[in-house]
Amino acid sequence: MMRAVCFKTCWRSASARRPEIAERFPKVQRRVGGYNLDALVPRNAPNNMAHLLGGSEGTLAFTTRVELKLWPVIRNKVLGVCHFGSFYEAMDAAQHLVKLRPIAVELVDRTMIALAARSRCLSRSSARPFAAIPMRS
Repeated sequence: MMRAVCFKTCWRSASARRPEIAERFPKVQRRVGGYNLDALVPRNAPNNMAHLLGGSEGTLAFTTRVELKLWPVIRNKVLGVCHFGSFYEAMDAAQHLVKLRPIAVELVDRTMIALAARSRCLSRSSARPFAAIPMRS
């Protein structure tokens, strides 16, 4: 009952602000950070409150009950690293890589490497491998 009241309140509030959310909320593919306010805006697909909570890092809710679907730990693991001449070549190759059914495919581009190399979180010794990677503009 409380969940339904919460959802309806959030829905009404977001509906009233729909034009502003549509205009100002960034259009992103990966939905892993920040408050996904656009998840509340009415659309053709069913709304899922989990999408709102996904990037909030626990600041919008507390958990009273959790149901997990656990998988066994994978015994044999392999890491593959591919280098591509351009972002577009990497994106083109991804469609073929996913046919191998990997658990994850990540893109770490020049920008991400440069940001990691400048990060205060990395010590000088851990940032050293980044120096070998050419940083073209």
